[in-house]
Amino acid sequence: MDFALLMLEGGFLNPLEIKTLKDRGKQGRRKAFLEGKWLGGTPPAPYVYDKSKRKMVVDKKKLKIYKKIWKMAKSHSPRYISEKLEIPNIAVRRAISDKRLLFFQAKRYDNETTTYIKCEWPSCLTEKWAAEIRKARGARRNYAKRVHPRSFLSALKILRCGYCGRCLHFRYDSKPRKDGTFLYYYGCGNKICRPKNFVKVLVLDSKVIKNIANTLSDIELLKKTWETSLNGMVYKEKIDNVRSKIKKLKNRKERLFDEIEAGNIRGQEVVGRINIIDKEIQKSHEDYNEILLKEKDPPEWESLIISEDKIISLSLEEKRGFVVKVLEEIRVYENYAILIYRFPREISGSFESRIQL
Repeated sequence: MDFALLMLEGGFLNPLEIKTLKDRGKQGRRKAFLEGKWLGGTPPAPYVYDKSKRKMVVDKKKLKIYKKIWKMAKSHSPRYISEKLEIPNIAVRRAISDKRLLFFQAKRYDNETTTYIKCEWPSCLTEKWAAEIRKARGARRNYAKRVHPRSFLSALKILRCGYCGRCLHFRYDSKPRKDGTFLYYYGCGNKICRPKNFVKVLVLDSKVIKNIANTLSDIELLKKTWETSLNGMVYKEKIDNVRSKIKKLKNRKERLFDEIEAGNIRGQEVVGRINIIDKEIQKSHEDYNEILLKEKDPPEWESLIISEDKIISLSLEEKRGFVVKVLEEIRVYENYAILIYRFPREISGSFESRIQL
């Protein structure tokens, strides 16, 4: 295919190819993250990137300064260290922040798996030293000592705003109520969605647990639903229909290119028709991928036999792991929420359940 034909596809790459490249890039970065590799950019001091070795190394001159900061952080505030060493205050605060202390130990935390990953760059700070800095930082007079509880749905990336699709974050009122307690919310950061998309943590958490318990109360029905909706003829027919449609659209597009190369029609005359075909092919691929996402091995049904009381008694991390195992997504609206399960809940093949808030 020559340059002119490539340009007809809406530039050098059509939207489907661009999306595929983005997905591959995202998968590559995720793989590198889990392998503990540096993801690029300027590394924080005292590290520098050695081009000859093609990896991060510790700058010994900068390390001397940072060791002074870490030593003084055990007994002094960032402002005092900043004035004494003539270093910007923000640089000192970053050097003793939790994220940087973990980085200096050549570790990183993965929110999805809730585990620590050993990284490839050399460590310049011991775990014991980092723990002493954290302890001293928390013991300072002006350090914020207010501790807010974590919710088992926060930072799981399955809790999303039903209006804009963004992740909902854990929030709380800055001022306590008369009894000294705080109100905790899940809220969307999008200004367009506020304040209509704020829901109390206790309300949503309790209703999600109750809905999951009710759904899992009849495992035999769920097994039957899985077999009927995913392995039946209707499901196979959907795949065959989409495949057939994609093949026909590609054949139509190839015939148009053949006509252009033969000189029977001009390229400018069919630009609109080719763009329409590209959009139809992209939509068909999206439909096909959506069907394939459901074509997976059945869940471990025995591990899903659990009561509401048992779910409530689980630890925070156990709850988070169990919810991700059962739910694909939670879409929150002003007065209700939609729970999307990883398996069909009804014979009709529906994966969704609606709860009132």
